Amino acid sequence: MRIAGALPAVAGLAWAAALFLLTGGYAIDDTWIHLQFARNIAAGEGFRFLTGHPQVYACTSPAWVLLLAPAYIAGAGGIATARALSCLASGAALAAFASLLRNRGFGGGWIAAGCVLLAMDPMMIRWGSSGMEAAAASLAVILVLRALARRGGGALTGLLCGLAFLLRPELGIAGPLVALAMALEGARRNWGRILAHLACWAAVAAAWEVAALGIFGRLLPGTAAAKASAAGYAGYLPGAISDLAGNLAASGAAMPALITAGAAAWALIRGRRLFPLAGRAAILISAGLFAVLLAGKAPIVSRYLLPATPCLLLAAIETASALRGRAGAWLRGTALTAALASSLVSGIFLVFPHMQRASRNLGRYMEVAGFLRDSLPEGSIIAVQEIGIFGYESGRELLDLGGLLDPSVTAGCPGLDRQALQSIAFLRQRGVTHYLDPHGAVPALEGAEERTGVRFVPLHSWEFAGGTALSSSASYERVLYRLDWL
Repeated sequence: MRIAGALPAVAGLAWAAALFLLTGGYAIDDTWIHLQFARNIAAGEGFRFLTGHPQVYACTSPAWVLLLAPAYIAGAGGIATARALSCLASGAALAAFASLLRNRGFGGGWIAAGCVLLAMDPMMIRWGSSGMEAAAASLAVILVLRALARRGGGALTGLLCGLAFLLRPELGIAGPLVALAMALEGARRNWGRILAHLACWAAVAAAWEVAALGIFGRLLPGTAAAKASAAGYAGYLPGAISDLAGNLAASGAAMPALITAGAAAWALIRGRRLFPLAGRAAILISAGLFAVLLAGKAPIVSRYLLPATPCLLLAAIETASALRGRAGAWLRGTALTAALASSLVSGIFLVFPHMQRASRNLGRYMEVAGFLRDSLPEGSIIAVQEIGIFGYESGRELLDLGGLLDPSVTAGCPGLDRQALQSIAFLRQRGVTHYLDPHGAVPALEGAEERTGVRFVPLHSWEFAGGTALSSSASYERVLYRLDWL
């Protein structure tokens, strides 16, 4: 019995090791943003991205930064540590999901099927190996559902919902939605647990928001404002909904989502209560996560959606297990096989090739950072789109064109490809000396020096094979220019 109980933990640890060793060093620029904050916190400089500059709320996951910081104090900080931590979070998520299913009363077959589907999810593999917080946020959500399945909710679920919020800001909705799921039980004895849950969730969330207001002067990360679409909902929603469907399909979560949606609609029409407490909370968290991202006009990025994957998978298993008879067995087998096949096809032909391209391009980004560090004079101010690796490795002052460090930059400098004169005036005002062209817009300005007041002098260029987006494999180029102000 003890050996069987320890099996999920052993399997999770083995999976974490496999992710770390077999994913080719995959990481993204945002990983280095969190590492930069963690390194500065360990050095006693607080939440600063650039030394000597004010503290900024430019990390979407303060909890992840704080988890990374102790490694720097111990002299072991860096990208390998970040990747190891995210891989461990992914392995722990598998073990916790197995425990969740066991607490829901499912047998070994269902537990094995659920864990295989979660482990083989290509986005779980991608983000679990990336050094980012997405797998840890998914783990926090799974632990919330597990606590609901074991004890029906209370102070522990409130604390775990607070942790989920600190890992991903949009998961702040988890606290109220779990309380709603508990309230839908309709039992009077639930109110004490609901109040304990809400009190603990609110205490964690309020403590961080008070700290954020005192440190940064704002309640939400600047990245939220920088990444929100400037278009109205009529221009934003069609593309965002398409991206949502595409991400679900690429992650292998499309089939669980369809099963869950169909079962929920059937239960609503028939007036039946199909899902127990944990399943109901899982559905509410998934729907709420999609809704808050769409309402905030946020980019529909698979990293933000990952916490919904175990929720959808749990709800689908709850549904599939309720199917009875020969037809039910056939439907269960077909659905589970389709979900696994979808994950494998997406992973083999789409996600894993993208990860390989991105891993190769990391070396190129390191070359760029080395050139900025070794070839540009001290006191240079370089306008860049990718601030993570360049900020961490170059040691030079940067102007973040994406507005993550300063959201006002996106308004003042909309881009040379969009409003060239306004952007150039902003670059002059900020004292920018070099420009790493993210859009290939500089050649179109050649011969316009008298009108623009600046001469762009090319210094170096770098080719990157394969696109940065999952849906695109087009190669791109980065050219570094010196700005000679006239």
